[in-house]
Amino acid sequence: MGRVSYDVFLAMTQVSRLHMYLTYPVALSWSLLEATSIESAILASDTAPGLEAIKHDETGWLTDFFDVGAFVEKANALLEDNETRARLRKAARDFVLKPYDLKTQSLPKQLDWVS
Repeated sequence: MGRVSYDVFLAMTQVSRLHMYLTYPVALSWSLLEATSIESAILASDTAPGLEAIKHDETGWLTDFFDVGAFVEKANALLEDNETRARLRKAARDFVLKPYDLKTQSLPKQLDWVS
């Protein structure tokens, strides 16, 4: 798809059944946090950025970055398992709201920091 606007990203993510987050260790992506906040089921690579937000079988599934076969197998398994996806989606949203919600967490902490 290339680069898309934020609105298109949100709409696309909201209708998808699985958000696949394959990243090499750099920094936690805003897109992963957004995907969890709108209750996307997440399959992420087992690398440092994803580990901050995804706990295997709690808030998503993790898989080896270099094992393409395992990534495909886990993606197919999640796509076929509605109950697991629903459980992970809810847990991911609950998890991301605690430290990152703008109104109740992030903004008050930023305002305290600058005052």
